[in-house]
Amino acid sequence: MISFILTPLHSIRNISIKIVSIIFLSLLVVNCSSTTEISNERTNSVYKESSKNVSNLIIDIPDGWREINDNHDRLFEIWLVNLENNASICFIPININFLADTISLENKIEIAGEILIKDKKSKNEDFEIISESYLNKNRSYKSIYYKIGESFQRSIIFGSNNKVYECLAYGKSGKVYSEVDPIFETQLEIVKTLKIK
Repeated sequence: MISFILTPLHSIRNISIKIVSIIFLSLLVVNCSSTTEISNERTNSVYKESSKNVSNLIIDIPDGWREINDNHDRLFEIWLVNLENNASICFIPININFLADTISLENKIEIAGEILIKDKKSKNEDFEIISESYLNKNRSYKSIYYKIGESFQRSIIFGSNNKVYECLAYGKSGKVYSEVDPIFETQLEIVKTLKIK
């Protein structure tokens, strides 16, 4: 009698374990496939537009670069990484809401550049400016080329109306980059062709 009762209970438990296992595996497969689709990265063909719907920027992503959507801190509005995974180009909004609307865009860009330099100096003892320049006559693009430790970086400050951004480009730490390095040429090409909504 006891063995008769245990057998059906044992069978029911085995069936329950199998059902739970099937459900678990199904969820695991679904989660793994959706994670790849949602977060990590998207490789782009020549000059495909950024997929960010929340961004105020519309950029063309060059061949050899991809957009990273895994941006937990929401620091970057758009984040690009090259296919070799040794260089990044990021677009970071700069808060200038404290400035009056009557201040010209050129002055806002200049002030944003000063804020950026002070911020980088305060966070990095080994911050060193290599050069600063404007990339056009009307001073609407400011370039700051600098070094933090062994990392060479360039920030281009630009904007439209009350929106100002930093486009930060940097490569693998330890390599000496010149201002005409392909990373910085790609950065400049993207900045010159982008649109601000």
